[in-house]
Amino acid sequence: MIKKINVHLPAIEQTMGHSYYWCLDQCEFATDINFKKREDLSIIYKKLVETSYFAFNCHDIYSFFGRKVEYIGRFKGEIISDLRNRKQGFRIKFKMNKNQIKMYDKGNNLRIKVTINNPAEFKVLKNDDESGSKKWKPMGKSIANLYRYSEVSESITKRFIEALPTVDSDIVTLKEIKEVSKPKEVNGRRYSEFNLLSENDLKLFKEISDAGYLIRGFNNKQLRKKLYEDSRNQKNISKMTRTLAKLRKHGIIKKAARKNNYCLTAKGRRITTSIQMYTG
Repeated sequence: MIKKINVHLPAIEQTMGHSYYWCLDQCEFATDINFKKREDLSIIYKKLVETSYFAFNCHDIYSFFGRKVEYIGRFKGEIISDLRNRKQGFRIKFKMNKNQIKMYDKGNNLRIKVTINNPAEFKVLKNDDESGSKKWKPMGKSIANLYRYSEVSESITKRFIEALPTVDSDIVTLKEIKEVSKPKEVNGRRYSEFNLLSENDLKLFKEISDAGYLIRGFNNKQLRKKLYEDSRNQKNISKMTRTLAKLRKHGIIKKAARKNNYCLTAKGRRITTSIQMYTG
């Protein structure tokens, strides 16, 4: 087929020593969340976009693209949040260097699109010429990496969707907040309530909702370092263990895939998002 299109191909092969090299200059992957009616999407869409714009910070965007938040100081590029109200409607975009994720409405679909212009920001498992074993290396633009483009885009989309703020009705959220504000008894054991007027509890909810934990979750040690000045004190270690148990029994967190790590449940995400919206 190529020889039929380009009559100069034999001369190119003779001069360059190879034929065409197929690559991807830009790659887009879109995920649609379908609503039964356009009106159903319209009820939440504007609020969802506006809340996302103000709720997500550079740490959140950094984690969407699979980066560890603790390494953000090494990042030399540019992180951008962009909200536009165009003729077609509202569009929100988060960009890290030349790669981006954006969300907009299209008919009765909520579309989330990942665009990769600089694949070298991500890694692909390739054979190492020196050792002969496989190693993670910066991804190139070859179409041989198309499967990896797909994997990376899917991961970015999942992290973004999981972090989206809750825009449910206040009645449902208020009910759940009242539940965690009361003691809970499980198998004959009583777990105390959370005081949402307490500075310590508000600080706890803010910390566990940090998007930096979207990838690997959080554990006892990580939270202690953020919440206590003396994180190595045995008293604080035991206190954090009890706090994690209480969060689990109230349905706010659950065990993550990694051993001894935790992540927010859907209920936990709703509650922490709502609390931050009302407390600033």
